[in-house]
Amino acid sequence: MTKSKSVIQLQSYKEEPGTVWEVPMSPKNRIPLNIVTAYAVFGAAWIFLSDILLIHLFENSPYIMRLEILKGLAYVALTSFGLYLLVRHHVRKLLKIQATIEGERARYEAMVLAIGDGVSVQDTDFRIIYQNSILQELTGKLIGQHCFTVYEGKTAVCDDCPLKKAFNDGEIHKAERCISDGEADRYFHLTASPVRDSQGTIIAGLEIVREITSQKALEERLAHSERKFRMLFDHAPDAIFINLPDGGFLEVNEMTVQWLGYTRQELMAMHPRDLSPPGQSSGISEKMDEVLMHGSLVFETATVARDGSIIPTEVKARVIQYEGQQAVLCYYRDITERKIAEKSFRESEERWQFALEGSGDGVWDWDIASGRVYYSEQWKNILGFGMYQFEQDENLWEKLVHPDDKEWVLKEIKRHLRSETPLYMTEHRLRCRDGTFKWILDRGKVMARSEDGTPLRMVGTYTDITDRKRLEDQLRQAQKMEAVGELAGGIAHDFNNILTAIIGRIYLLQNRLAGNNELLAHADQIAYAADRAANLTKSLLAFSREQIMNPRRIHLNETVQRSAKLFSKLIPENIEINISLSDPDPVILADEVHIEQVLINLVANARDAIPQDGSIHIATETTYFDEKFVSSHGYGRVGEYAVISVSDTGTGMDQKTKSRIFEPFFTTKEMGKGTGLGLAIVYGTIKQHNGHITVYSEIGVGTTIRIYLPRIAEDADNADGEEMERPPAGKGLILLAEDEDAVRTLTKTILLESGYRVIEAENGIKAVELFQQHREEIDLVLLDVIMPRMNGKEAGDEILRSKPETKILFMSGYTGDMLGQQGLLSSGHGLIQKPLRPRDMLTIIRETLS
Repeated sequence: MTKSKSVIQLQSYKEEPGTVWEVPMSPKNRIPLNIVTAYAVFGAAWIFLSDILLIHLFENSPYIMRLEILKGLAYVALTSFGLYLLVRHHVRKLLKIQATIEGERARYEAMVLAIGDGVSVQDTDFRIIYQNSILQELTGKLIGQHCFTVYEGKTAVCDDCPLKKAFNDGEIHKAERCISDGEADRYFHLTASPVRDSQGTIIAGLEIVREITSQKALEERLAHSERKFRMLFDHAPDAIFINLPDGGFLEVNEMTVQWLGYTRQELMAMHPRDLSPPGQSSGISEKMDEVLMHGSLVFETATVARDGSIIPTEVKARVIQYEGQQAVLCYYRDITERKIAEKSFRESEERWQFALEGSGDGVWDWDIASGRVYYSEQWKNILGFGMYQFEQDENLWEKLVHPDDKEWVLKEIKRHLRSETPLYMTEHRLRCRDGTFKWILDRGKVMARSEDGTPLRMVGTYTDITDRKRLEDQLRQAQKMEAVGELAGGIAHDFNNILTAIIGRIYLLQNRLAGNNELLAHADQIAYAADRAANLTKSLLAFSREQIMNPRRIHLNETVQRSAKLFSKLIPENIEINISLSDPDPVILADEVHIEQVLINLVANARDAIPQDGSIHIATETTYFDEKFVSSHGYGRVGEYAVISVSDTGTGMDQKTKSRIFEPFFTTKEMGKGTGLGLAIVYGTIKQHNGHITVYSEIGVGTTIRIYLPRIAEDADNADGEEMERPPAGKGLILLAEDEDAVRTLTKTILLESGYRVIEAENGIKAVELFQQHREEIDLVLLDVIMPRMNGKEAGDEILRSKPETKILFMSGYTGDMLGQQGLLSSGHGLIQKPLRPRDMLTIIRETLS
């Protein structure tokens, strides 16, 4: 590639590999060479012509010609040498000038870099002939290419190209360009100016490129922020003004236009005082000094709309900086409805006072300025003062309020006094005359304020909510016990499956160890431990109210008397036990075994509460719950109840201990002397019987626990006390469905050893399939209640639909409501409760088959 002289002079361009340069010279640079050439040609011509003339004139002389030639050659040599010296001098001078030019060029290059922008030079064909390093970093190295090709992807120069315009009119032109790199857009600002030679001819164009992508992004964010501000400003629910401190509006929102009926242009030409009624001294113009002093202010005023209506207004003013100057931002809110409500409230205040007095609530009236408080007679009655005249004391309330409640109650009062809440309302405790505390619902309101908003008078009421609080505590306790009961029932269910495997294996082991007394003794000890664990799960089920009951009509006195036979084993000689039974003997619907367990637990706890000598008294009686009793105590239903009371002369309990005695695993006994389940089981059992429990206890006096059970009119059922004999070997085909592998395998082994044939299934679906295959052969179906895919109840339904006369026994560690509420037990199908005891299971199976 070659470059013309004018281009070389224009650019500060570093040579690239492969570039071939001409050495054209300007007319000034060719002067020394022209002189030398002309002088040499002229001298040579003159010498030769003169010598020819001499030879012609003196042709007879043999030496003249040679001498003249030598003379001429010597002349030429000498003059040429002199000219050479002259030319060399001028060349050195030119080289020095060129070095100076190169230095200036480097300086100009540094100046271009110092600009901080990209700089390019393009010739008149729009070919890039120079790029500084900054531009090369922005766009890449594009020297030798047309700008419209690399920047715009076009084949000809753009119509709006600023450099084209500069070439056309010789002026400076500016433009912006957006270039996409495939991932994001980049924005550039271009400044194009023509470059002229010494004769004024445009020989190239200079283009300064500045990337403005960040500036564009900032401008877009500012524009977005402005749009968002304008949207919020215009759609605010309140009228908004931006005022100058000396008057006049800088801005109003759309709600202001709609509210007052003026156009935006009319409002912008108005002064704030134009919106105030004549003679008003509470407008923003009058409050401006106060706003500027405090930085913000809230006050009430009135505003005149375009139609002349006067609107009660609440103004919230704050000093702000707006467009570089101090201004006041004002929110105007129409409070017409609030004013109407306040007026109605004031008009009904006296009626409200009479109504409260008639409702039984205590009334207090606080003169805030003087500190004096009026308390109504009912207020005094609630706290037990009655006609007792107590001394008027400004701090009486603070002396009566419970210390734990004082701080936050005072905080709520102060919030209301500052108008932060429309009403004051708290629930707290107040000390009565006898030293006890009552729960009070305390409500009040500031009824009068001064012009500056200072509260002057506050009136309120006291409502005794002690009974409601007690009922709420009872509800929370019941909910807590229910949640813990569900957990206990779930644990017992899983534990029963484990115990079934243990007890069953011990049963098989005992049968095989018959005659080996030494090993049989160890097996008996394991069986004893397993039985203890089984009793523990029964206790958990009783507490969780998941254990299946066998309720029947029983005489309460007879149950107490039978239980008393066990008390002699529980009560030491230093404790006397007395039993008083009601006449007639009340009949209840209950599981007698469970009621006996309740009595044993209560007597055991009473025994442990007596440190030395003492007595335990057990009594039965009947009582009646009327509507008043149910309403005031928060438990029970209207009707007759049988009552069991267990009293002791032990150490008694404080209130904190008494509130927790029915919690599972809560105990006051020493480590290893109590599980904390006894009274929790009592609670669960009594609730399962739709009964209720109350506790009365005093430190150093003793404790009385009363149990209320619904009384029924029917006579008691006859109890069958005959013990079942060990069943003989059985026969028949049993379908066994159990999802626990260990329990299923064990049960199958026991049945096989007892003479039965067994078909086993691991879930309900498999059980139904096997039943369909052997429906005529199967004598009994043994179903676990809880199984995956299809539970025992669902499998039993399918089997009974196929063959209604099928005999079914259910097995379960706990049943919840599944069997009882679904009606399976009442349909005549039996239940074997886990943990399975082989002898009991075989007896039930034998009875079912026979």
